[in-house]
Amino acid sequence: MQPRTYRIIYIALATALALTVVGTILLVDRQGEAPELPTPLEAITPGPNEQVLRQAFLQIDLPIGYEIELTVDNFVIPTEEIGYVAGTGVFTWSPGVDRTFLEWTPGPHEVSVRWKTVVGLPDPGEFSWTFRTY
Repeated sequence: MQPRTYRIIYIALATALALTVVGTILLVDRQGEAPELPTPLEAITPGPNEQVLRQAFLQIDLPIGYEIELTVDNFVIPTEEIGYVAGTGVFTWSPGVDRTFLEWTPGPHEVSVRWKTVVGLPDPGEFSWTFRTY
């Protein structure tokens, strides 16, 4: 083959690669992106629209000095069932024996968390999301 033939092949391959990269960026599905969490909510697990195993637990991370009211599938979770690590501000809950739910059922679950400060200036807020278990 002549050098000109190699050049044409390399240009064609580089063009195909560039078009593939640009096409992937433009056509990627952005519906699955998680919404931005409101301040002061630092993190939640599982995240919005995630699919998780039925053994999953809820985790809500707020700065130290907040308390929450947790609602799962339209049931208010008693405060006694919610675990709290005072040094980190992390709240956790999972279904189980002597809990509001025995286990997660397969399918969608709606979670709503309301928070307020325990001391200092008032800083109430609320965030809701859904996730699926399988």
